Amino acid sequence: MKNELIKQLSTDLKISFFKYESEKSFYSRLIYSALSDWMKMCILDRTNEEHVDCKSKSYIRIRCEEILQDFLRIFPECRDYFYKNSDNNENHPINVLRNKMIVNMELIYKSGNIYLPKGIIQSINPNYSRILGIDGMRKKSHGITKLVNNIEEKVIEKIPFDDCDDFYKVLFKNIKWEPFNDYSIIEVLDPNSTISPYKSWKDVYVMDEHEVYLSKIEINPTQKEYFWIKKDNNSILISKVNEYYVLHQEIRRFILWQRKKT
Repeated sequence: MKNELIKQLSTDLKISFFKYESEKSFYSRLIYSALSDWMKMCILDRTNEEHVDCKSKSYIRIRCEEILQDFLRIFPECRDYFYKNSDNNENHPINVLRNKMIVNMELIYKSGNIYLPKGIIQSINPNYSRILGIDGMRKKSHGITKLVNNIEEKVIEKIPFDDCDDFYKVLFKNIKWEPFNDYSIIEVLDPNSTISPYKSWKDVYVMDEHEVYLSKIEINPTQKEYFWIKKDNNSILISKVNEYYVLHQEIRRFILWQRKKT
């Protein structure tokens, strides 16, 4: 169970093991970053209709303390990382993390409640920006914050629709394809459909040979992974859609472009 959790956390948070890092340090970083995500998500808990977009400090403390204790039962070696200096309430690890997130604009404290920032991308240097709120949840974790590469972002930010043919031709030529066999879990967007895209997901048999399609795998009711998919010599190949494309809704442009050319 522990190894599976480590693998899942490092994959979801995109946190890698440093060459000369101890296991304890690596596990502590995973838990710390996971807690910051959990703190953001618990603000969205539906407790009552009056507080659907904010929560009190005490609510966040209770909810995050629960998950921290669960983590520490699995990673007891990390306890002193969180509780070494917790000699009073203000130094409690959840309060320390919450205050850091408020100071760094990851959370907003207003009128006694905690809110999430909405749709904020903050440049930190010519190459990188921070994505605040839950929009950056699937980006690479750097402690309590998430970073996006500005260069990759700009590449997809402004592509004239008339240039899509060339753009997708280059994109599909350079991405890495991998074989895929579990047809039961993947859906393909049918470009010949005349109804709304959300109603146009079909099985892989709608695909023509060598043509590239958009597909998705549902991880859970609120989370989906998107892939490029094609049939080549009766084999199915896929490639995960770049996360920046999903964030900036480039897949919507692809849907329109594909429908236009079919």
